[in-house]
Amino acid sequence: MHRNIIADLLKWKNSPHRKPLILQGARQTGKTWIMKEFGITPYYWSAKDGTAEIDFIFQNDDEIVPVEVKAEVNLQAKSLKLYREAYDPAVAFRFSLSDYADHGGLKDIPLYALPAIRQFLRG
Repeated sequence: MHRNIIADLLKWKNSPHRKPLILQGARQTGKTWIMKEFGITPYYWSAKDGTAEIDFIFQNDDEIVPVEVKAEVNLQAKSLKLYREAYDPAVAFRFSLSDYADHGGLKDIPLYALPAIRQFLRG
């Protein structure tokens, strides 16, 4: 399958001034497929009953880190709260249009800082 976005993603990847990558679109339009084609395997979590889901999860050493991304200031993130209650991760991230805030195991981080996520794991 050929998608024009591959050339755009390569241009973004090779730019020395690139900004965070945010893929938006309706459900079932190929966002996950295009990420896999680009060499990024996204993982996510959803509750067995389908009532909650986490946008992304990734492994950092021996820990699984949940990440919620909100394109707004609304910080409710009910799914993230359920995940944290069930699995008690050492750290969880919520990226949004809000300012930085450290709530112990939950860190609110502005969207523009997404590329620096690994730095937030260190301190």
